[in-house]
Amino acid sequence: MVDSEERLQAADRYDPATQIVIVWTVEDVLEVRPDLAEEQAIQVLRLIDKNHDASIGTNWETLESFASELFGEAPPEPE
Repeated sequence: MVDSEERLQAADRYDPATQIVIVWTVEDVLEVRPDLAEEQAIQVLRLIDKNHDASIGTNWETLESFASELFGEAPPEPE
């Protein structure tokens, strides 16, 4: 797993001409799971980071899947 120091070093070497960076945020997690608290959304992001699979990537479905793994299924939306 990459630690914070390695992330900072990688950020210093970032070249937008030859690299891309995709960022997922707490707000993204809360978009798919508005029932979660901010701290829970952070836990979701940490779990995704720890278990990242480059062949699958991170997408809206993985956000929802990891949130469900940690906190159960989302409650039904009100009608």
